[in-house]
Amino acid sequence: MPLSVSIPLVDVALGGSIIYENYRGDFVKARRIAESALNEARGGKKPKLLADALIARGVVHFLQGESPLALKCFQELEQVVPSDFNRRLRALNYANLATYWQYNLFPDGAGAAGTELSARWDGVEYAKSEAQRREAIFAQAEDASVRFESSLIRDFLLNLL
Repeated sequence: MPLSVSIPLVDVALGGSIIYENYRGDFVKARRIAESALNEARGGKKPKLLADALIARGVVHFLQGESPLALKCFQELEQVVPSDFNRRLRALNYANLATYWQYNLFPDGAGAAGTELSARWDGVEYAKSEAQRREAIFAQAEDASVRFESSLIRDFLLNLL
């Protein structure tokens, strides 16, 4: 079975990539699709569709440098589908990525380890608490692609920040 990291609803518009530096995709189109899907899903009674729209919207926010708005989407998803561990794992991983990006503001990417940052945010404590949450959700997620995506984000992308 091929493993892929595709974002629901906006994967094609994003050029099949969640990595901003690939310079692929059309963020304006992805944003339009994600906003439309989210508005439509909010009017329905299907939590999984709403969760997918929240993932799409959150990822687009994240890729456009809007970490606080991305975090709101991912936090809402946790409430919408509390027993869907695959979607919750995706949201948790992207929320962690958005959190680290939010604090990594220096041009050389050294913000997450900066001394002045440490005075305002305990990244080590955050990482410990989120690691425990991630492991609990990871253990219950069954989709191999979602588990692969989680490992990619945790073991590779978060280490780049």
